[in-house]
Amino acid sequence: MKEGASKIKDYLTSKDVADICCVNRATVVRWIQNKDLFAERTLGGRYRICPKDLLSLSKDKGIFLSPEKRKQLTDEHGSTGKNSSINGKQSNDKSQKPAKANILVVDDDESFRYLISEYLTLHGYKVILADNGYKGLDYVLKDYSINLVILDLLMPGINGIETMKQIKSLRGDLPIIITSGFIDYHFPNGIDGLLSDDDSVLEKPFDLRELFNHCKKVLGC
Repeated sequence: MKEGASKIKDYLTSKDVADICCVNRATVVRWIQNKDLFAERTLGGRYRICPKDLLSLSKDKGIFLSPEKRKQLTDEHGSTGKNSSINGKQSNDKSQKPAKANILVVDDDESFRYLISEYLTLHGYKVILADNGYKGLDYVLKDYSINLVILDLLMPGINGIETMKQIKSLRGDLPIIITSGFIDYHFPNGIDGLLSDDDSVLEKPFDLRELFNHCKKVLGC
């Protein structure tokens, strides 16, 4: 651990969890009350949360943890085992399962890109990230191992619609999941006929589990 970095304690308070997940304490209490996050209650009425339970919450519910905090939780408590994948990096254990599929995420929102990457990596996919359409097209052109593209529509430079058209011209068989908070704006006449049967649309904001289900449906794994 780097000098000056705060050590993750054996047990976390609700405030600790709130700080780690970048949410308010009321949200953490709601997770506990809804039984999404297991916590012990002290005689003084305070919550104590085991780090491994926070990692389980992140995996099951798609709660974002920064790579630094996730690594601390894993390294200091061994919560995911010796052969686990940390932040998408595979261990050196040759017996580890290969990725189920390779997914390219093209989105100019950095936090959103990494949130998707964390979640899909935990579910067995290899994730490649691009922050604009040009980089996304470059990956599609050079890497034929990509099985699926998750594509934002509203991006600077080349927008998502033009990126989608060029992807289809390069690889017409490559399925695309379009994500946007402005679907009706981009497709005022509807999307019928504009997408192939393998393509899909998700309107932001969406639940990460919904994205995962779309990936499974498109990829068959």
